[in-house]
Amino acid sequence: MTDIDLSLWNVVRHRYRKIGTSCLVCLTVVMVLTLVIYLFLFSRISGIEPTLNLWVPVKMAFLISLPFTVYGNILRARSEMATAFFRELSQTDPLTGLLNRRAFVRALSEKRPVEGCEQSIAMVDIDHFKQVNDRFGHEGGDFVLRQFAVICRECIGADDILSRLGGEEFVMVMHCKDIRQSRQAVERLRDAVARNAFDYRGNVVNLTISVGLARYREGDDMEFVLRQADILAYEAKSLGRNRVSFLQEQSRITAAA
Repeated sequence: MTDIDLSLWNVVRHRYRKIGTSCLVCLTVVMVLTLVIYLFLFSRISGIEPTLNLWVPVKMAFLISLPFTVYGNILRARSEMATAFFRELSQTDPLTGLLNRRAFVRALSEKRPVEGCEQSIAMVDIDHFKQVNDRFGHEGGDFVLRQFAVICRECIGADDILSRLGGEEFVMVMHCKDIRQSRQAVERLRDAVARNAFDYRGNVVNLTISVGLARYREGDDMEFVLRQADILAYEAKSLGRNRVSFLQEQSRITAAA
């Protein structure tokens, strides 16, 4: 995620409609109050009928309040932009823009199962990622991670959840008819990554992924299911990498956990 530009000009450029509307409302209120004070308080309390043209106090109030109203609404818009930015920053991975672990846990706890579907958690680990960092440095590794995140976004469904847990570990929550259908979806991702040539400054970087897929039912302990998926991802690596490991039934995972 890039830094936010909170200069007054940038705030006005991005929030000019909201600022303009707020200014119009504020100035209208000021002018109405001015008329009320001038007509009611001046004449009723003092007993003297107003002799000035009604537009004179209105214009004065408008001119006096205009700069304060505009500047105040710009500052409020800037505060709202900063708040939204830092809220998003606290929930996303700054490198890939995906949900971070905290936001993932919250999203999973709040997400209701899609009717006719069951949820599966896929733990995705990039194979031999250390070699990418060793060969191209962390800048090259960061480039690959960002591009990998793009591929993941393209392969997941609208109701799925995608997060980067850290390093080269990603997690997906799939909504499919059953775990076998979830496996097919993950296999499409695995195949897409294996066929993609990541071009970093003219250098071709080939990647594969190992995936552990575990069923997640409402009421299951999320951390336990994540651990199950992680164990299955490790199993996929131990079996040669570039594969998806899953169980139709997860009973034997309990002992390994």
